[in-house]
Amino acid sequence: MISKIEKVRVSIIALICVAIAGYALYEARNIIAGPVIFVDEPTNGATTRQSLLEVRGRTKNISSITLNDRPITVDESGIFKEEITLTTGYNVAKVSGQDRFGRQKEILVEIIREESLDGLVTR
Repeated sequence: MISKIEKVRVSIIALICVAIAGYALYEARNIIAGPVIFVDEPTNGATTRQSLLEVRGRTKNISSITLNDRPITVDESGIFKEEITLTTGYNVAKVSGQDRFGRQKEILVEIIREESLDGLVTR
């Protein structure tokens, strides 16, 4: 027969094991989630008259990142800023990232550049 003290000891050990496992899962959540990319600017479907457009965003768990298949840099806090050249009409900015385990994430942002003459939009 198990004594009352033995039951308390087993319960405390079990509680400690559950707490350690929970903390380990909490800390591993970023590794489990894989790469994360947010494109803050431009918004999908944006329309502009500019030929140069700055693409800005944030990343997590990224070991390498590209914009339209060209490597770009990310600062310590995971923020990136890079300019792209737009052609008149329909354009797509493709932001791709990969984590250290080879998992990939890709974001496509559609942008329309309207032709302008002296600040006026022509259609």
